[in-house]
Amino acid sequence: MKNLFLIIMLLTLGCSHLEQPSSALKVSNIELLPSSEPEHYLAWERNGNIIWLDEDLRLLNSKKLDVYSLQQILLLTDGLLLITEVLENDEITEELIKLSFSGDELNRWSKLPDSITTLSTQQNTIRFIGFMGDEYQLTDKGVIATGNTFHQQAAVITIDATASIVCKNKNADQAAQCSRKGSKPWTKEGLWGGAPILCSDYLVEDTFHQTNNNTDNWKYAIRDVSTGKIINVIKAPNVSFTRCLNNQLVTIGETINTYSLPSAEPTSSQKCAGSSALDAIITDNKNLVCISDSGELKKQQLNIN
Repeated sequence: MKNLFLIIMLLTLGCSHLEQPSSALKVSNIELLPSSEPEHYLAWERNGNIIWLDEDLRLLNSKKLDVYSLQQILLLTDGLLLITEVLENDEITEELIKLSFSGDELNRWSKLPDSITTLSTQQNTIRFIGFMGDEYQLTDKGVIATGNTFHQQAAVITIDATASIVCKNKNADQAAQCSRKGSKPWTKEGLWGGAPILCSDYLVEDTFHQTNNNTDNWKYAIRDVSTGKIINVIKAPNVSFTRCLNNQLVTIGETINTYSLPSAEPTSSQKCAGSSALDAIITDNKNLVCISDSGELKKQQLNIN
């Protein structure tokens, strides 16, 4: 009888543990999954731990990848694309894995022809540019060269079927530069450590360098993709991560700030449960889900100005 009572107690404790919010889990990044999926959030850690959560941040499922590190997870229209590093024969190489939204492996691309400098998933077509500037496309059968060659460590930003923007980082001889190809061409220079990101109809450039100053200002320049002209500049120090949400820019770091584009007007500002944040997302119902600097998941109401 005592043994039966002990078994019941252990089962009860186990069930109650699963129902607890996952705030005790340590993660570094989070994404909002499509509304058609039963799981609401996807969070992960660099060591390869991936967890699926419900709307209240309760653990639904988890997966541990056998990788050296998990670098990034990108949302496709039909699943997830994972950028990983694997250790093979004492050498670290990159590997791309495609999972369903629920975690089933759909494809894997190993032994890539070059290291990845930038990767794009426009229209669900996965392409990356290697260190030597050659562009590759992922297919169900493997990785093929597209025949396009760009400046080393360049990034291609697709605008639509008629235009794209090619950005290259600064080097010892040249400043960073973005050029629009196709319709309405233009070329502009700037100063950034990584390629700008596309937010609706605007490019957002970090570490922007003003022409009357010889120092990095840690500002964000908002550039019109049609003309290449800078419309506004946002001062946003201590930022570790940047996201785009339709026509809003979200900067994540010491505080989580949102700005309306192109006006650059601040629309909200708050901390992640009193601390700085590693990552954060904003849901349609104006909830903020963030990861504190200690790796804990938090959910709170978005403070709108």
